[in-house]
Amino acid sequence: MKRLLCLLLAVVFACSNMLGMTVFALASCEDIGETHNMEAVSFEWNEFTYASCVVNVRCIVCDVTEVHECTITRSETAGEILYTATLHLNGQTFSTTHSEPLPPPPDPGHSYGSPVFTWNDDNTASASVVCSHCAEDAAERTLTAACTVTQNTTPASCGSVGETVYIAEAVLDGVTYSDTRTVAIPMLDHVFTAPEFIWDEDTCEVFYSCTVGGEQYRDACTVAKKTEYTSCTEPGTLTLTASVTIGGNTYADKTEHVLEPRGHSEARLAGNPATCTEPGLTDGIVCSVCGEILKAQTEIAASGHNWGAAVLEIGEDGTTVSAYRGCENECGARMDGTVTVTYPDDPGTDPTTAVTASAVFPDGFTVETTLMLPNPEAGDEPDTPTAPETPDVPDTPTAPETPDVPDTPTAPETPDVPDTPTAPETPDVPDTPTAPEIPAVPAEPTPSEPETPTFDDVSTDSYYYDAVIWADVNGITHGTGDGMFSPDGICTRAQVVTMLWRAAGAPKAEHAHPFTDVPADAYYADAVVWASRMGITAGTSDTTFSPELLCTRAQIVTLLWRAAGCPAVSAADAFADVTADAYYADAVAWAVAGGITHGTGDGVFSPDMACTRAQIVTFMYRAALPSVG
Repeated sequence: MKRLLCLLLAVVFACSNMLGMTVFALASCEDIGETHNMEAVSFEWNEFTYASCVVNVRCIVCDVTEVHECTITRSETAGEILYTATLHLNGQTFSTTHSEPLPPPPDPGHSYGSPVFTWNDDNTASASVVCSHCAEDAAERTLTAACTVTQNTTPASCGSVGETVYIAEAVLDGVTYSDTRTVAIPMLDHVFTAPEFIWDEDTCEVFYSCTVGGEQYRDACTVAKKTEYTSCTEPGTLTLTASVTIGGNTYADKTEHVLEPRGHSEARLAGNPATCTEPGLTDGIVCSVCGEILKAQTEIAASGHNWGAAVLEIGEDGTTVSAYRGCENECGARMDGTVTVTYPDDPGTDPTTAVTASAVFPDGFTVETTLMLPNPEAGDEPDTPTAPETPDVPDTPTAPETPDVPDTPTAPETPDVPDTPTAPETPDVPDTPTAPEIPAVPAEPTPSEPETPTFDDVSTDSYYYDAVIWADVNGITHGTGDGMFSPDGICTRAQVVTMLWRAAGAPKAEHAHPFTDVPADAYYADAVVWASRMGITAGTSDTTFSPELLCTRAQIVTLLWRAAGCPAVSAADAFADVTADAYYADAVAWAVAGGITHGTGDGVFSPDMACTRAQIVTFMYRAALPSVG
């Protein structure tokens, strides 16, 4: 309706003008509250860039003209550029286009990529670039240029590697390009100065430097200790040897300290009691380290026999009579007397008659008694009564076996000897002779298991207990008497070879020995002959054995090693005080490998220390075990 009204007004306005009529001007669409009905009158482009355009629009109702900016879009098609100007106004869209040909493209020029550097073995270089616009056969497609090479060197040291950095520069198409190449320089070897040793008590350090790099170093040393004493009463020497390895070379330095005298180490020299015929010895004291006698043993005089009462015995034939006196000291000795039998002038005719038996002994002692003996004048009478059978008398004890080896060889211990048997009392002679009573034969004792030997001075928890029992059971040693073993007693060479000889079964000597200081009747004579024949000992010289010298630890392991056949053992040096050229070095290595000895502590063996009885039987016991080679 509004649109129709507007159109009518427009017609009227137009007609009035045509007729020359004067009318009032029409009001605009805004005045009457209507929306313009616009039409495009003209588009005006920016002729230089076509980047902007305005459009003149007029309302066909109220004839109002307005100018508006357009929105420009640009697109390219083959050979031309198309510009489109668009205006959106009051729900209406107005647009126009403008086209113009595309200008020819400009020459792009060369487009070179990143250069390629080629390095030669002599550290010279060249560079080349390739144009991506040019055809494969274009003359300037590839540009090549030699490089200018400079270098920057970091020298090597004995602590780090060095390097040389080569820098190559090339100008291609007016552009400067560069590249680097790094060549490593090997690390230098150290050249060390001789070290300076700095001691601090028993530790040591070294100071040294490198003459190449100038670095300074400080390292700890390995220190070996060796203690030496010439005697127990003189000062000793502690030698400290420091060693260090620097750059494959070993350096050493030595320092010494004076030690206070160590003093004697007392050990008991076990004595033994005197017997009836052999003197005894008191206990003494010896230093177990140097062997010096600190308290000498003194001799105890033989006590002599203590002869008991005379015993007269009638022989098995019933007519002979013998007499003897036994020693009441239980040494087993007996003194025989000379017996004179006197028959009566008139013995009568009885089968037996009283006779007078007189016995005279070498010491002047005499005894006289009356015995009943067969009557030689008797006729055919009943059997002559005989003297009652003499009860069983133990065999006269023989000389005791070779005594246990005491610390100092002494007379053998007196073995237990049964009470000296006496002759049976002469039976009362009856008025009429009767057969004598036959004494009862005692029943044989029931054998019992032997008891484990014990010694008052050997405790069951001592390291040598098993060895002592083994030695006693096998007859190697039975102690030093009075229930004592004397484990701390020191043994002589004679005592040690005797123990070894007994352990070997005490073979009888069949040859003479070459030693002038071994009496033929010495208790150890057979043992020395055996040890010499078996190559176990060669003595202390060609003609002497030195039986009274104390046996050292080096000597006992050497004797045991030789007794085992001198087996070869490959072992590292175990002790600082056993040199490789010592006569006992192989023996000590064998003893260590077999667990026979572990030294005396602090890495030493103490080869010159006198060996105690406990140590010797322990060494022998361990050497007898199957594990020992």
